[in-house]
Amino acid sequence: MKKHVLVASLVISASLSLTGCVVIDNKKNPVNPDQPKPTVIKTDEKADYKGLTVAEAEKLAKKNGVIFRIAEKDGEAQILTADLVPGRINATVKNDTIVSYIVEGQESENTVYDQNSWKTMIAPDCLSFSDGCNTCSRNKAGDEENVACTLMACETYKKPVCLDNQEKNTETGVYDQNSWKTMIAPDCQYFSDGCNTCFRMKDDKENVACTLMACETYEKPVCLDDEMTKIGGITKEEVKSLLQSGGVKSIFQRHNLKVTLTMNDGKKYNFQESKIDEIFELIEECGETCQDIDQMTE
Repeated sequence: MKKHVLVASLVISASLSLTGCVVIDNKKNPVNPDQPKPTVIKTDEKADYKGLTVAEAEKLAKKNGVIFRIAEKDGEAQILTADLVPGRINATVKNDTIVSYIVEGQESENTVYDQNSWKTMIAPDCLSFSDGCNTCSRNKAGDEENVACTLMACETYKKPVCLDNQEKNTETGVYDQNSWKTMIAPDCQYFSDGCNTCFRMKDDKENVACTLMACETYEKPVCLDDEMTKIGGITKEEVKSLLQSGGVKSIFQRHNLKVTLTMNDGKKYNFQESKIDEIFELIEECGETCQDIDQMTE
């Protein structure tokens, strides 16, 4: 049985996991003032680093007059600076062999991307981006540690792109997990972000708690205050019947003991508890049929 407690903080947990991010530490990886800093891409189009040993790749890069560095070694992200140097080679290494690499500022039909490519291709001030498979977001510019992404599994990755300037409105019909920030009124406390049901204190855009579904596409965000505050509702026996039907998608318990049940078809039912956590007792009684219901409480 799953039970998620709503707190005044951004939910980044089971279904929105933190990505393994590059750690920026200029003290451990100082920039060499004598190191060349090309302003244009400087690389040999015929050069292919894939399959070379690290020593061979370094030798080839030096011959071509470009900078070579290892971004990931045997599955472990390396400590890197966050600057963007056109032409620099960022390699993924396994057992001392280059298995993939990207050239900063350059894209070709042979470019291979992976889950770490965004770390060298997404600008530090971009807050919402695609890593080539999943949609990701962060609250602060330059923050590579606290990044939350959807959890789709992709065999191949596309080119990472920043989504900050992507249109997300009723004209285009294109939305993502951040669209609600410009489409939901500041005084709305309960809303759908187009995928999950969320709660926050009024006028608070930072401390928001949401259910934990992973959605490939997002619908238009809408305020749910009217639906979540309706008085009255169904009886305890009706709640039991709905639970046993297997059609309950999520439940939300508020401080005033009012509970909202959301069904898989989108319908909502309200239930007034006679005691705190009564709904969770009913879900426990329901057993295996109810084990996948998303459960939230203020």
